[in-house]
Amino acid sequence: MAIRRSSGSIRLIGAVPARPAGSAPDPVSREYLRGEYIVNEGEQADCVCEVLQGSAYPEANRGHRYHAGDCFGAAALVPRQRRMTSVISASDGTRIAFYDLKAL
Repeated sequence: MAIRRSSGSIRLIGAVPARPAGSAPDPVSREYLRGEYIVNEGEQADCVCEVLQGSAYPEANRGHRYHAGDCFGAAALVPRQRRMTSVISASDGTRIAFYDLKAL
């Protein structure tokens, strides 16, 4: 396996090493259309979310945007916490990863 820089990006060349035994599972992800609710205010907060592509916004602050690489749902870090606001997809094709904290 080697790392090669080409055209301003870095590529991994060769086989990807196997995941170590006992490591966390891959997160579940889902794609949303514009206007679809990703999480809903008041529901049990049992996972943290990461935007993989597209964007989303909290219903309570429509001017704020979560973009690729941004996370939301930190309420899940507190046991028995409920979602404090709904989060809505801002564009078609928004992909969100859901990290189940119990599985980590």
